Amino acid sequence: MTRNMLSIAIADDQELVREGLPLLLEQVEGFQVVGLARDGYEALALASTGEPDLLLCDIRMPGMTGIEVARELKRAASTVRVVMLTTFDDLDFVEAALSAGACGFLLKGKPVDRTVESLRRMAHGEIIYATRHAQEAFRSLAGGGEHN
Repeated sequence: MTRNMLSIAIADDQELVREGLPLLLEQVEGFQVVGLARDGYEALALASTGEPDLLLCDIRMPGMTGIEVARELKRAASTVRVVMLTTFDDLDFVEAALSAGACGFLLKGKPVDRTVESLRRMAHGEIIYATRHAQEAFRSLAGGGEHN
């Protein structure tokens, strides 16, 4: 991130999230929503043309999932940092997001101030997985444990 403004694109198949989240984020000093996508294909197009700093991506979307978007952007060596923003606190999703190269995994039900702080930190290079399954996923991917 080289600008004072943090540019964010949002990909979610739920209209309420696509229209409501930008209203919240645009009230935060230094945040600018630069694009909205209804599915993974639109998210890839936004990432390749608009070059947002962060792409907030729902995991379950029609056509192409958020995990697949992260995987494609990683394969393309994109500088866009992908954050999974979901309601699903599921170990398999957390592991898949980690493997796909997502820099974060945030739950939609968290307080806005914590989400905003996490987004700022991820834009500056941190990796944040704010779920109860995160530690287990990190151990599993590092070869330090199995899950059922």
